[in-house]
Amino acid sequence: MSMACAQRCGLMSLVDQSFAGDAKGVGSTRILGRIEVRCFLTNVVLCGVSIRVLCAYGCPIYGAT
Repeated sequence: MSMACAQRCGLMSLVDQSFAGDAKGVGSTRILGRIEVRCFLTNVVLCGVSIRVLCAYGCPIYGAT
């Protein structure tokens, strides 16, 4: 998730910055941290979700503007 999307959704206070670092691949960007969601209910499935928040500009990631 992009930092802009996390800010629009009001999730920045949930970012655990101990998981900050660098994401590298075809390009590179800074990982601001991780949002850990312990329980996520969708219809009849209960699962855990971990979302990385990226400081990305011009990258084709979810929520980037």
